[in-house]
Amino acid sequence: MYKIIYNFFLSFIFFFLAIIFVSSCKKDEVAAPVLATIDTKLAANPDLSIFKKAITQAKLETFTKGPGPFTILAPTNTALADAGITESSLTSID
Repeated sequence: MYKIIYNFFLSFIFFFLAIIFVSSCKKDEVAAPVLATIDTKLAANPDLSIFKKAITQAKLETFTKGPGPFTILAPTNTALADAGITESSLTSID
């Protein structure tokens, strides 16, 4: 009977020490991910070319480079075309 209790006690102690050892390990610090800028996202997606041209036409390029974070709901080329806005209509606006 004492041997069973002794073995249980030793198992408990080893388990407890293992938990302490694992939890006290130094965690690796993970560098914050580099987030893409608005310009990078717009340039990477060809379906947002009219929206990018509209930003350029409105002279808002400095806005997209300013301090963020930003949330932009950018309409696709199809949505802008359905609204009657095309690349040629943007060039005619001055």
